[in-house]
Amino acid sequence: MKEASGFAVFLDRDGTVNVDYGFVSKPEDVKLLPGVCEAIRCLNQERIPAFIISNQSGVGRGLYGLEAVAAVNREVERQLAGEGAAVKAFYFCLHAPEAGCNCRKPKLGMLAKAVQDWGTDLSRSYVVGDKPSDAELGRNAGGKGIIVLTGQSQREEVASWAVQPDYVARDLLVAVEWILEDIKKGP
Repeated sequence: MKEASGFAVFLDRDGTVNVDYGFVSKPEDVKLLPGVCEAIRCLNQERIPAFIISNQSGVGRGLYGLEAVAAVNREVERQLAGEGAAVKAFYFCLHAPEAGCNCRKPKLGMLAKAVQDWGTDLSRSYVVGDKPSDAELGRNAGGKGIIVLTGQSQREEVASWAVQPDYVARDLLVAVEWILEDIKKGP
């Protein structure tokens, strides 16, 4: 199946796809948020690739290792698959915030890797997450940033952010519905 004209949706993991308990590092702690499987299935049906991108600074801080991140990602993938949904790939930054790397959101390193791997068009991309860095990443990529209110952000505080999201959604399903409508509008 051919993918939909270079579009891509980049999803934050903790707080957007699964419940954010703060440093989710064990597969048994993975609980997908309501509507997530349906939202990703909608993207799959429209042949719009979904990727999970996540700052995982717990590794850089020495709280857990790379294998813990991989195990959590496998569990997210397993739970999605159980509901007929799939993401193309997981990308993550393992550095602590002070490391100054180029992969930590809102920098473009993870998205650049996805472009290299999959040929996505960042100007036609959407970044969905629950933090200011997600909205900023969407803007930095030349695409659109969407905030969901299922994680760390509340609607009232979003108005004070330096970079405003293109849309604020109750959850991922509402965000994906908005994305699909926005794509129909064209450039």
